[in-house]
Amino acid sequence: MKRKSMQGHVVVENFSIPRSSDSTPLAQLRPKPETAIFEVLFLPLLVPLLAWLLGREDLFFLQSAFPWMLLVPTLTASRYGTRYGLLSLLVMSSFCLLYVLVFNPALLTVASQILVGSLLVVLVIGEMIQYWGNRTETQAKELENYRLNASQSEQALQLLHISYSQLEEDLVAESQSLANSLRLLDTSVSSVDADNKAEALTVAIEKMQEILAHYPWLEAAAFYRMSKDNQLYPKALGSVGMVHVSAYQDPLVKEAIRCKQAVSVKNSQLIQKHQLNTNLQAAIPLIDCNGKLWGVMAVARMANSAMTQQNLNLLALLCNYVSNLLDNTQRPTTSAKKLLQEMYTGLNVVLNTVRTATLITLTIRNTDDSAEYKDYFVSKVRGANRIWHLQRAESTTLVILLPLFNVQDFKQFQDNLASRFTKRFGKDFSNAGISLKFNPIRHQMQRTELQKYLVSLGKFDDARLIR
Repeated sequence: MKRKSMQGHVVVENFSIPRSSDSTPLAQLRPKPETAIFEVLFLPLLVPLLAWLLGREDLFFLQSAFPWMLLVPTLTASRYGTRYGLLSLLVMSSFCLLYVLVFNPALLTVASQILVGSLLVVLVIGEMIQYWGNRTETQAKELENYRLNASQSEQALQLLHISYSQLEEDLVAESQSLANSLRLLDTSVSSVDADNKAEALTVAIEKMQEILAHYPWLEAAAFYRMSKDNQLYPKALGSVGMVHVSAYQDPLVKEAIRCKQAVSVKNSQLIQKHQLNTNLQAAIPLIDCNGKLWGVMAVARMANSAMTQQNLNLLALLCNYVSNLLDNTQRPTTSAKKLLQEMYTGLNVVLNTVRTATLITLTIRNTDDSAEYKDYFVSKVRGANRIWHLQRAESTTLVILLPLFNVQDFKQFQDNLASRFTKRFGKDFSNAGISLKFNPIRHQMQRTELQKYLVSLGKFDDARLIR
């Protein structure tokens, strides 16, 4: 068996690259310090200049109802802060006091009061401007950090979505590769003459060896078949690696035959209870769904890190599958039984790798457009591990196996599928005679549970795997 490495096909919807900050920094919105020197030196001359142009004798408005010269340092303080406001007030005070001392000494007291009041106003306004400016700048920096974090989180979320999609498709590729190998195994065993049990078992073991050769963690194992008197033949039908010739007599093998279930050295209670002095790491019986024992797989060596329940489950699944194939050669296989075996294997191959999967049951009422509907759904279901087609006189049912799927995923999947269907065909599911059901599955699924599910689907005329 050659494993095909599936090239991940990732569809990225609404992907946003990290945003570059297009907002102007707050510091750039403020006047440049270079212009502050100009305003500090020349704006204090603006008040007396305007008064002189208006023909007033009181150039600094010292005798007016409102001290207009206060506006210049106040304006400077509000634009540049306390420091530049005080400089502006100093220049203004120098000009004002010089004018009073030369032209009108009687206004010295009034000018002093106005300048002292101006000093207080400039200090208050400058400090408030500085306080709120610093606070606003701090908030702007925090906002920018929030935007940056949000952008990074969005990018990480999108990358996680892509990674999840890639993981899903890689998992599907791996599971499909194993499932396709099992189908080739099915074809090989089915082609053998039904009366030749030994040849069928030999062919099955040869195919099993080809499959197991692609699992490097299995270093050594051998297959033994049962005789008519329920004894193992000493000679192995096939092996992976080197296995001791007396492995068929190992206590672990005898224990597997006695209890008709897989046993391993991981089960310390079993070893202590029966005092098994074994040289093997596991023994897995080849037993079909009717309880008939066809042989035993003796696992001599596995990589230490690979001695996990998941890998043991995989070996047990393969042995069970081979046993059922051999059982099928002895009696005709109905369409329902073949569907049960295919779905049982497909489900457990997926659930041996992930914890959750879903069987989506999509029923289409047979109309003139039902074939087009079916082709549409088959093409739109991305990453489906398996799709079975069940045909009846009145309807067609698609059973879709999706790994890594939960209730939230199904709701989004259903909404997206329904909206796209409506855009494509101009009608919703109810008008088109389509129904959708969600069947979540966790851990390994028992055969009896799968039988109940198939019974709930009702009788069908034909069943086949279409993907």
